[in-house]
Amino acid sequence: MNFLESYHDTYQTVETLQPTTSAPNNSTTIDQKRFLSNTNNFIIDAIAGVSACVQVILFPFYIYVHRVNNKKDREMPIYPILNHFYHSMIFQNISLFCLSIDAVFLTNFVRDFSLLPILIKALICLLLLSIVTRYMFVKVYVILLSILAIQRFALYFHPTSENHWLFKKNGLRLLIYLIYGLVVCEDLLFLKRSVTYGEDALKPLFSMQIFLTILLISSSMLYIPMYVSVRKLSHLMSSKLNKPHRYIVWQTVLLAVGKVVSGMYSLIEMFNVPLVIQLTYLGCNRHNLKTFLNSFKLTKIWKRVCCCASSSTNSSQVQPYVIFDPQSTNHQLTN
Repeated sequence: MNFLESYHDTYQTVETLQPTTSAPNNSTTIDQKRFLSNTNNFIIDAIAGVSACVQVILFPFYIYVHRVNNKKDREMPIYPILNHFYHSMIFQNISLFCLSIDAVFLTNFVRDFSLLPILIKALICLLLLSIVTRYMFVKVYVILLSILAIQRFALYFHPTSENHWLFKKNGLRLLIYLIYGLVVCEDLLFLKRSVTYGEDALKPLFSMQIFLTILLISSSMLYIPMYVSVRKLSHLMSSKLNKPHRYIVWQTVLLAVGKVVSGMYSLIEMFNVPLVIQLTYLGCNRHNLKTFLNSFKLTKIWKRVCCCASSSTNSSQVQPYVIFDPQSTNHQLTN
């Protein structure tokens, strides 16, 4: 009996020691998860912050180059999309500046949000709504850019498709409105589902992100055969001047790799997409890059940003790039 009692006591002692011995392992696992989470958040915040800073720095140069090229750009078939990106960049940078002021004000000067006047609360909430508009713009941008890639591919290898309404300026303007309408409806449906189903409503959201990722990467791959075809025409003087294949490669690499790296992080996309728009426009060809490098004179930049383009700069107006049809060098496709 004494042996059984001692065995029972020993068994109980072992059971009581097991949780205490495994506690350090659980604590270590929690610390590792917390470290990984903090590191992940730091990387996301760093990428978003650097992208926002570079976006603001490049914004005056983007405005300058765009206004220099504005008159020539109006003759391009895709001018409605370029013009939409231009006005979107103005809104994006203004909203980013206002959000920065809002964040500094809330962090350093507000201890209790409920004590603020109603007017200040309404203004702060209105500024925070610009985050929603940035998120919506990312989705519209991905869809527009994918459609643009498909359009460029069709026009390059099938020039007769130019007669369809989707390839005309009025058709592109209508397309922009339709896409914004679809995105707004999709967000409203998601909001309704989130109120009704709670966390289960996140599944369609991730499905939408996966769809946009696949759409963007697949459509960007369409530029590869155009790049191969353009390289065969690299001996042409006009091709050497404009270097159209560089913009194709840059756009494919930046957008596809950026989408793969960022994954589902919509926060990063809200900041790196405007940066990609500005970078690709400034460096899409030698003329734009030269105009950008020559615009470091501050007086010239601010004169062009604040004033409309003058007729004296018409000689430097260029298209983002020119792609020549293999069958005819007179057929031009611009993007």
